[in-house]
Amino acid sequence: MVQVIAHHEISPNGEEDIRLENVAEFIMDQPQVFWLLYVLNMNWDMNDEIVDAMIARPDADLAIIAHLFWGSEPSYYCKYPERIPGSNVELILRNLRKGWYKNSEFWLPRGLFARGATAFIRIASLPENTAFDVPLKLFGPFEGRKAVLDFPLDMVSLDRMERWFPDFALDVTAAQSESYWDRFDSYVSPSFLPQITADHAERFSHLNMFDYCESLYWTNDRLVMELEKERKRRARQQSLEKEQLPQSPIAIINRLSKSQQMVLGLSLVGVWILLVFWVAGYLR
Repeated sequence: MVQVIAHHEISPNGEEDIRLENVAEFIMDQPQVFWLLYVLNMNWDMNDEIVDAMIARPDADLAIIAHLFWGSEPSYYCKYPERIPGSNVELILRNLRKGWYKNSEFWLPRGLFARGATAFIRIASLPENTAFDVPLKLFGPFEGRKAVLDFPLDMVSLDRMERWFPDFALDVTAAQSESYWDRFDSYVSPSFLPQITADHAERFSHLNMFDYCESLYWTNDRLVMELEKERKRRARQQSLEKEQLPQSPIAIINRLSKSQQMVLGLSLVGVWILLVFWVAGYLR
């Protein structure tokens, strides 16, 4: 359900526009577990009002704010610092300086921010760009509980869902489960990120943002290299799995070289001729 709501544009039956302010009102009335699931699925081009409303909440969970921060591409503003005033990036940094976003209840996979964070550090470190400080807490890690929508929606909410998305079953009491999070391994598998301990943030709080980011994600070049190694490893694994699967005769023949196919063809022709002669002699 959350994925579909988050990609809203018009109602599926095309008869009634889903007014963005109505959706924003509905989302902001929900518990923050719903907010997090929403922002992880939303169409960024269609949700400025909802993003602004979440950033404007001092009690917003830090995991939600971090996702909105990195999703707003802070590296862009290192290249174009004149465009940062009024941006999501500026608003979040300013609110953090005011002491907002103290809650940090939810878990997020560390690999979710790996590309964005390392790209920011790489671009910020170039002399021709303008770096700005990002609080270490926005880099993670986020080790709280996994967001699971385990409560029933009230009747008013269900009525809205039925009007906006009539194909949904009204007896839905859980929009997500922990299995939902399995798909996030496709971002950056944690197996080849640096190993960290539960107290990582506290132990390395003395580092600057460049070194702290590397302690979580490697450098950008190292991360790209590790991603390529992982891609090749998965490709080899898939190739081996295919080789172990039962093959049809045609598939086996197609894997032979041209010369091998010719020898096999001649052998089959010879066997066929011998079989014909044997049958003819038997009938006589």
